[in-house]
Amino acid sequence: IQAVRRTKKALTKKELLTLFAYRPKLLKSQLRNFDLSVLSFLLNGANMIDIALLTYGKNYSEHDNKITFMREKTYRSKQEIIPIEVPITKEIRHLMDLYGNEYNPENYIFNIINPQSNKTEREQVNNLVRAINKTLKCVAKKCGIRGDISYQFFRHTHATLALKVPGVEAYDLMVSMGHSSIKTTQAYINSLP
Repeated sequence: IQAVRRTKKALTKKELLTLFAYRPKLLKSQLRNFDLSVLSFLLNGANMIDIALLTYGKNYSEHDNKITFMREKTYRSKQEIIPIEVPITKEIRHLMDLYGNEYNPENYIFNIINPQSNKTEREQVNNLVRAINKTLKCVAKKCGIRGDISYQFFRHTHATLALKVPGVEAYDLMVSMGHSSIKTTQAYINSLP
């Protein structure tokens, strides 16, 4: 049985700017959900599990002012994986200040996973993703943007916009998104809008 190729969903630049500009009348929890989806975009389209598992000791370099990580999805791949390196911009720093834990090598960078919870890390992240997607649908409706939005749109939007930068090749996208092979990136590119 042939697999169906799913089309990756990305926001247009105009939709992205409209969402980023929206702020009125969000509850504190909704604002956090919205900001965490923006953080996904800023961290090269990182998945929420990857963001949640970032620690100061393993992934943060204050000296180099960057966050380095490997995607949870491709971590156990047999291919050689190049770590994703993201410079900490003022926007990322702001979100670290708002939603980050106290600096300690054992601490998660972002306050997403509660180590004392009776739920697993993955369950906590899945609950957060559901809340983020609900918030995004609400915000998109208020902004007049399509209603099928999810935080994964930010990953696909990052890829789409990166490909529009002059000189960016498939290999560059592979490295920035943490794909395990160029074939994955080619398939990803072919499914982008």
